[in-house]
Amino acid sequence: MITDEEWTSIANLVTKEIGRAVGRKRDPFIIAKVIKNDEVDMLVWIKEIKDQPIPLMAFDYEVDYYDESPRGASVGSYKTYKKTSDARLKCPKVGDIILVAREMGSDFLPRCLGVLHSKNFILDQEDT
Repeated sequence: MITDEEWTSIANLVTKEIGRAVGRKRDPFIIAKVIKNDEVDMLVWIKEIKDQPIPLMAFDYEVDYYDESPRGASVGSYKTYKKTSDARLKCPKVGDIILVAREMGSDFLPRCLGVLHSKNFILDQEDT
C-alpha cells in the first residue's frame, strides 16, 4: 500500500514535470475581460492569452415549458400545452467578464466556461 508521504512525493513530481513541460506553474483558471469575439464561430479572445482564440464550452439544452391559456367555447376552461424549445448558446460580448479554464495551466488549450454574472466580487488579477 502506498503511504501518504509517497502520494505526496508522486504529486510533487507530477507538478514539477508539468511545470517543466508547460513553463512556469500557473492557475488553471483565469477570470478575464473579453477583448474580441467571433459570434459565428463562437470564439472569444482575452488579453492574458494574446492571439489564442478560445472556444466556448457548453451543453445543448432543451427547455420544456407549459402554456395555460383559455381555449374552447367556455370562458375559464384551461388546457395545458407542453412546449419544447432548444436553448442556444450566446457568445460573450466584448467587455464581458468570463471564466477560462487552462489545461494544466497551459495556454495551448484554453476553454471559456461561461460569463460571470455576479457583480461586486473581488478579482485577484489587475485590469479585468
